[in-house]
Amino acid sequence: MDLLIRDATVVTGRRRTIREGAVAVEGGEIVEVGDAASMRRKYARGYEKVDAKGKVLIPGFINTHQHAAMSLLRGYADDMPLDAWLQQRIWPMEEHVTGPDVYAGALLTAAESIMSGSTTVNTMYHYKPERNEAEPLQMRV
Repeated sequence: MDLLIRDATVVTGRRRTIREGAVAVEGGEIVEVGDAASMRRKYARGYEKVDAKGKVLIPGFINTHQHAAMSLLRGYADDMPLDAWLQQRIWPMEEHVTGPDVYAGALLTAAESIMSGSTTVNTMYHYKPERNEAEPLQMRV
């Protein structure tokens, strides 16, 4: 689908901001970014138009360090210093994490990443099953 997103404030990856800007998309790829007036003329026909007045278009975020499956442990004893939190709470809890738990946590993190504008993520979570995969994760507070 060809698309023209117009009348937005467009922040480019080149530290440039175009007030009343537009972005042309063809086949899922950005083909041009420019001022809305000239882009409306150039892409007048065959493009679905999206009025983005009052909105800001920005490049997607890239998260270079994430622990995807740990979203399930969010808020678990988060009032502790890092070393104590890891050694006393997180690592003992992770001994009970199963493949399905990792999958569910990674799906949750993926959905949250998409909703926050991340287009690329690099997870640092390592999982090596060493026990019965049928045992579910149970948090003990």
